[in-house]
Amino acid sequence: MNNPKNTERTQESQIPTQDVRDQISNTIEALDIPEPNASFIKWNNQRGFGFLRMDDGKSVFCHVSELCKHLQPMRDDAPDFNEQLHVGNVIKGEKGLSAKNVKCTYCVTPAIWELQPSGPVVFGVQEVKPVCTNKPNESSYKSTIKHHDIWEANKSFREAMEKDKKWKGKLNDKFFEEFGEAENIKVIDEHNIALNYPHGSKKVSIFQVYESKHFDVTHSGKWKEDEYSFVAEFIFKDIPDAKIWVNIVTNHYDNNPTLKKSFDSLTPKAQDEVLNRIKMKLLSPDDITEKQFNSFIEDIYDLDKIKELRQKILHLQAPGESFITSKTHVEQSEVMDGYGDETWGTGHFISKEYTSDYIVSGARTFTLVRQL
Repeated sequence: MNNPKNTERTQESQIPTQDVRDQISNTIEALDIPEPNASFIKWNNQRGFGFLRMDDGKSVFCHVSELCKHLQPMRDDAPDFNEQLHVGNVIKGEKGLSAKNVKCTYCVTPAIWELQPSGPVVFGVQEVKPVCTNKPNESSYKSTIKHHDIWEANKSFREAMEKDKKWKGKLNDKFFEEFGEAENIKVIDEHNIALNYPHGSKKVSIFQVYESKHFDVTHSGKWKEDEYSFVAEFIFKDIPDAKIWVNIVTNHYDNNPTLKKSFDSLTPKAQDEVLNRIKMKLLSPDDITEKQFNSFIEDIYDLDKIKELRQKILHLQAPGESFITSKTHVEQSEVMDGYGDETWGTGHFISKEYTSDYIVSGARTFTLVRQL
């Protein structure tokens, strides 16, 4: 227990309010609460102990550590001598009788738990949680209500949460199965619309509406070419003033055009126009080869490889010529250790320089690697 010499408490947290005391007093008869059996007669607040008078008239010693948290006095203060005490037991020691486990009426009063609504309302339903009706500061973790009963009581709330999840989620078949058709639809701007229901309004992007496949769309007849794709304009039959531009062909820039499924929704005239435009942009085999080769040699590593191959080809073109050349490079080598026939790496690395000497004679190359 805490010592009053090094513990600070506020009066509010030390003793229950008068309203709570009155409520507890009124329920003592209804509940099976033991009668108080002692009271304070003397207390030394400096030394943290005192004496109690038992109902049988005996005087017993009591240390502050035996008092419940509501009875323990504030620092340099005395306990409330009007408080009725409930002594758990009295033991006889070398110096006499001592009181143990001393509680106030608030502590010995059984907590009354009820399930009460708490938190936000979700589709007209609130979650219910255990609440102690006669001890306002009691933690719900001490509730005597079974978890199964709490779970069953919140069945409708869990269903409401699932419904709320669908409401806040994607616009799909499950959404319309749950909420049905909107009473009305309002276009907010060129990118968003509002689906209005009796319980609220859901703001969604026009792209979500298009992706849901729930609303009928038709091609307006317009299409255009972007840098990397072709797009077409679609309008919604049931949503006036709502329109969206959708990709119909992608990747035409690398001579590998891909027709999207939305291409099938174009008018026959628009389909012919787009296909003719794609054919005009397709590269010839020679142009494709040149484009891929130019892209290949843009990488400096590949360019160096090409130069090296070029030199080898030149060497092969002079079969009678012989010369010596060399190339030096540095590699990281792990320091090895071993015992007997076993070897293992130490995890330490050192730099080693290698020089490769080449003796080229016509089309033949002889290589000697030396380590410096």
